[in-house]
Amino acid sequence: MELSYTTNASDYLALLQHHLERSVLGKRFVYFAWIAIASLAWMSVLLPYLKFGVIDLWVILRTALATGITFGFPFLYRWYNERVFGQLINERSVQGIAGPTLLVATSEVIEHRTKMTTTRASWQDVSGIVSTPQHDFISLAPLVTIMVPATAFPEREARVAFQAQLNKWRASAKPLSGRADT
Repeated sequence: MELSYTTNASDYLALLQHHLERSVLGKRFVYFAWIAIASLAWMSVLLPYLKFGVIDLWVILRTALATGITFGFPFLYRWYNERVFGQLINERSVQGIAGPTLLVATSEVIEHRTKMTTTRASWQDVSGIVSTPQHDFISLAPLVTIMVPATAFPEREARVAFQAQLNKWRASAKPLSGRADT
């Protein structure tokens, strides 16, 4: 099976988000930041109330802010990441790695070719296949992932057939010892 497509900066931003959301360090940082920031927000409510014992407009405003931070942090964090990394990962910064891409997959190997790189691996080396509405991510190592944008397919049925075939080949490969399926 051969698939030819073009990648751009938004695809590489999605790849970075994929790694951040699935890495142990990335997950722990998000949870730590969420707990730390929400705790500080709630302390700004509780400490003045405990010291002065008065519920006034400022306590109500700080409570609303603390509630917003507590429940909105995951969305704010993702928005912040997309904004910051979106400024770093742009068409200029991915020049040379983004562009025409060829994915060749057989029952034995998967190969990913760009202008600058060629990645080839047996299905036993594939540690996971994750699909999102916009991309398919085929993980070969913790920081080596083949990204296939949904726009590479003319229609949804072609993408579903592609995903099914990849999963079939991966499942039929003899697993390596210690492989953690994702």
